[in-house]
Amino acid sequence: MMLLFSILQSDTINVLIVENQKSFNDISSFITAITAIVAIIISVLGVIFTVRYNRKTLQQANEHNKKSVEPVLGTPFTLHHDQKSLKLEIVNYGIGTAFVKKFCLLYESETLNSFTELIAKLDKPLEYKVRYYKFPASTHHVPIAANSKICIFDYTYTDLNQYYKMKTLLKKTKYDIEYETMYGEKRIIDNDVY
Repeated sequence: MMLLFSILQSDTINVLIVENQKSFNDISSFITAITAIVAIIISVLGVIFTVRYNRKTLQQANEHNKKSVEPVLGTPFTLHHDQKSLKLEIVNYGIGTAFVKKFCLLYESETLNSFTELIAKLDKPLEYKVRYYKFPASTHHVPIAANSKICIFDYTYTDLNQYYKMKTLLKKTKYDIEYETMYGEKRIIDNDVY
């Protein structure tokens, strides 16, 4: 520090500064302007980097939130020969609620809206007990909460002949389920009934 002070106190430096006051002020102004421009550039780059990083972080957080409440629908078909019943359910194995918007059956490329229409396809009426449930028309949505289920078809047969006729009918049948997640994302399941 003392060395710098003694250099500035020397006559040569004083003469330079006093005699070339205008050029010294120009150099000082130029250095100040360059410093200000560099500071502005660094600030703008910092803002751009921060905005891009925060946007990416926000996108990742949104994706995580969506996946953390994703409903996962399955349709297990259960057969209990001891109880003589066939049952088709829609089960939500996921964490979030699914809003079922559409359910339809496809029998040999014909769209059916209910199991009643499907059972009418049998060539000979059976003696059976069928409990099927009215399922989503296009006018309303059916919510299925996480870890819950809705039974959409329950068939109780009296003998194996009835079971085989129903099984043959169901093997030719497919279903389509259209549902939405809590974030309004559309999902579709299409599969064979049996």
